[in-house]
Amino acid sequence: YIARLGAGDPGLLVAALADVHARLADGLARAAGTADDLSTPLARALVKLFEHWMHADDVRLALGRPSEVPDGGTLGTMCTLAADVLPVAMAATGRARPDAVARLVLTGRGGGVWLRRLAPGAPAPVDDEPAAVTIVAEAHRFCRLFHAQLTPAELDAHVEGDARLAADVLTAAGALAERT
Repeated sequence: YIARLGAGDPGLLVAALADVHARLADGLARAAGTADDLSTPLARALVKLFEHWMHADDVRLALGRPSEVPDGGTLGTMCTLAADVLPVAMAATGRARPDAVARLVLTGRGGGVWLRRLAPGAPAPVDDEPAAVTIVAEAHRFCRLFHAQLTPAELDAHVEGDARLAADVLTAAGALAERT
């Protein structure tokens, strides 16, 4: 969108990015089967915030400016969204594993630990359940992977456990991002 619309009317670029946001939120709601959850004002605002941050960085990078990272609280909330969407992304890419649990350890500002089963609708893992794979990466870089600004190789993640499953998780993480 930036290459195609960036030099023209800014209103067209804003409208295109708003359309991307709406399609992402609607697609996630349909894929997760939780339209009520993702249609709440708070959930839609979070998706919109995530998209605006990433698209603003797309513009910054296209102009040769440095990217920015939100404050820790905001980034942590975005990391939770990314972790919560992983089961949906795994299913959307044909990699769902209802029997497998991933531990996502995101470091730095906004970081934390998320334990997720890798298929939508699978029962939530319990805190002491062993993970088939642990993926450790910087929080803001994982969000950039989620938005497809980075490839899994560029993420520079540390993996413990099932390397093939880790590759599936990291590939799925960016699968729902808009590609223009």
